[in-house]
Amino acid sequence: MTSRKKILILLTERFPFGVGETFLESEANYWSDFDRVILFPTSHGGTNTPRPFDGYSSSNVEIFTAPAACLSKPQKALALIKLLFWKEFWYELFQIGQKSKSKFLSIRKMISVGVNGELSASAFYRYYYDMLQGDNIILYAYWLYNPAVVASKLNEKIHADIAISRAHGFDLYESRSNGYLPFRRYLLSTLDKVYPVSNDGCSYLKRKYPAFERKIIEKKLGTVDYGIEYYERKSGKFRIVTCSNCVSIKRIDLIVEALSLFEDDMIDLEWTHYGDGPELAMLKDVAEKKLKGIVDYRFAGNLHKMELIDSYKTNQYDLFINVSSTEGIPVSIMEAMSFGIPVIATDVGGTSELVADKNFLLPADITATELKNKISEIINLDESIYLEIREKARSNWKKVWNANDNFAEFYRSIKES
Repeated sequence: MTSRKKILILLTERFPFGVGETFLESEANYWSDFDRVILFPTSHGGTNTPRPFDGYSSSNVEIFTAPAACLSKPQKALALIKLLFWKEFWYELFQIGQKSKSKFLSIRKMISVGVNGELSASAFYRYYYDMLQGDNIILYAYWLYNPAVVASKLNEKIHADIAISRAHGFDLYESRSNGYLPFRRYLLSTLDKVYPVSNDGCSYLKRKYPAFERKIIEKKLGTVDYGIEYYERKSGKFRIVTCSNCVSIKRIDLIVEALSLFEDDMIDLEWTHYGDGPELAMLKDVAEKKLKGIVDYRFAGNLHKMELIDSYKTNQYDLFINVSSTEGIPVSIMEAMSFGIPVIATDVGGTSELVADKNFLLPADITATELKNKISEIINLDESIYLEIREKARSNWKKVWNANDNFAEFYRSIKES
């Protein structure tokens, strides 16, 4: 009798296309135990070249690129008609009426996610149906949003051995989406497990949906251990680093404002920001006006993952800052801590689970002056105390946020399930 092959179907937003979802590159190290890994970017049009990453060249990894964006208008119209006859559609309309602060936008979002889910699942099913018969299938959605809806719809057709989803931030906290995220009840009903990546997210989801409490389990993310270089503080210079998309919730403009307040402090400050986004041009203009002659600053844009890692290892940054107004759990902080870089960050989402020293947690509504004062406090620390903080950042990361431990346990648990 032929043994069943182990198939992992990993549903993403765009990965391995574009520049996002970089955390998944670390998980690729754990795909070798599967006979086949099918990457399914549910929001990708299939027109770009996938980016290189560890594991992509493996013979067991393939990419399916035929989501809803590629399908014809008649197919989309049929999917919309089918959506109108689905009982969950009418339940969602009721939820929008009860919860949403922007009902028209929420209805558009719900219809888009619902239609995309049906079309993408149907396209995958038609293409792979004959090739997956009799196999041991794990459906793994990386986000509790488009990918999870596609996974649930697909599970209705192929009846996988297990269907699961992670949950992070934008796909978890309804307050970040005008009070409404589509198909929560449907997803929690149809998925076998939902894995928030933070304790805060896990508690939030259980409070919101207590009927599904037993399905909701925290599974931490992590970053790879790339080693750590010997640190020697540069006399007279203090190096700050930030890493995020240039979007409003990251509040990089607040960092610019805080750094501008050092004008009279006679401190040699250097600030490097890694990341791109819609606000980058505006931030460059603001920095040119407010920081010139005060801070030696650089907007380095998006780097390939290993280029960013090399920068953390070799540039000996003194402080990492994150002042987001909302978060899931920031992988950027994990990466900084893995190199022993002290972190100050706003106490939002699961960030407090990363920053063990509560003295380095900032109120969500922090002002530029308060941020400037906290940075000054770090700069003026006795060197022995500062070095202890670096060691604590590294040891806390190694104990709790090491990908070798967290991802190995995650994949072991889903294969056992």
